[in-house]
Amino acid sequence: MSANLGKTILGKKIIRTHLSKVTDWNVNREFIRGHILLEKGVFIQVSKGKYFIVIDGQRKGAILKTSPAFRKMKIVIAKAFKSYRKGSKGGQMHHVGYWKSRVIDGMHNCNLFRNSEIRFTENKSNFLKLAS
Repeated sequence: MSANLGKTILGKKIIRTHLSKVTDWNVNREFIRGHILLEKGVFIQVSKGKYFIVIDGQRKGAILKTSPAFRKMKIVIAKAFKSYRKGSKGGQMHHVGYWKSRVIDGMHNCNLFRNSEIRFTENKSNFLKLAS
């Protein structure tokens, strides 16, 4: 996922983000992984809720939870995945509204059949009465 956010973290402008959700099946939890590119070739590596500052390919430090940059990181990640939560982008999330309505329709049809007096033992073509 890539977005040009135009905000700053650690006094440097955010140029690009590349974040993805990964499931760790050992603990059955979903984590965010990826990196955020800042000005002057500085990266912030995101890994399982921890944020590391990477300069020239080497980790130089971490963003602590007490730092104001930590809150900004959380906001950047929330904005990056906002469209996924709404279901407007991405694999299966795009069709959630459609499938939810299909399930509700199916449940409604089952309730109609359960409450009707139609029995298949009498006549196997009685299911046509339900459709009308």
